[in-house]
Amino acid sequence: VARNAGIGMAKGDWLWFVDADDFVEPIDKSLIEREDLLKQLDNADFVNLGFVWEENGKTDCFGAGEGEIPYNLWRCMFRRELVQKHKLRFTVGRKYAEDQEFIVRFLLSVHGCRVAAIPQIRYHYTLRPGSAMTRKGVKRKKVIDMLNVVLSMWTCAISHGHFPKWIWHETKRMLKCVYVISQE
Repeated sequence: VARNAGIGMAKGDWLWFVDADDFVEPIDKSLIEREDLLKQLDNADFVNLGFVWEENGKTDCFGAGEGEIPYNLWRCMFRRELVQKHKLRFTVGRKYAEDQEFIVRFLLSVHGCRVAAIPQIRYHYTLRPGSAMTRKGVKRKKVIDMLNVVLSMWTCAISHGHFPKWIWHETKRMLKCVYVISQE
């Protein structure tokens, strides 16, 4: 609900959904870096960003790869006018895998979507004990939400008349997650 309200109120060129307990790396003040970044943004509708993943005191860095479709919402920037044009919103009540659902809907809805990868580290994600992603006792809700997202992805792909290769990959990844969760 909060993200949907934010989409409705946003005024800028880009939407970027930043989690409250994470932070964004500031852009270097060098003119060269800023101009390079602006050039990439001018030629894109969807941006995949490099990030740092911090968990249990361990930190790993990941660059964004060309052609990679991320499944974490916080790694993505969406051209706002396209989200508005296609009336894209988050499914109210969905707590798990809503990231994947929104990303897939955007990429399938925006015909000829121009995807850019910015490999520089911009986002710092922290997985904390007790967070929504690590909380115990939500197995059933996770499984139901993930299966509904797989169904939503396929419904969206069918309605748009094409199945990009990454839809098959994402389906396989999510069903593997469902299997692992159901075995816990």
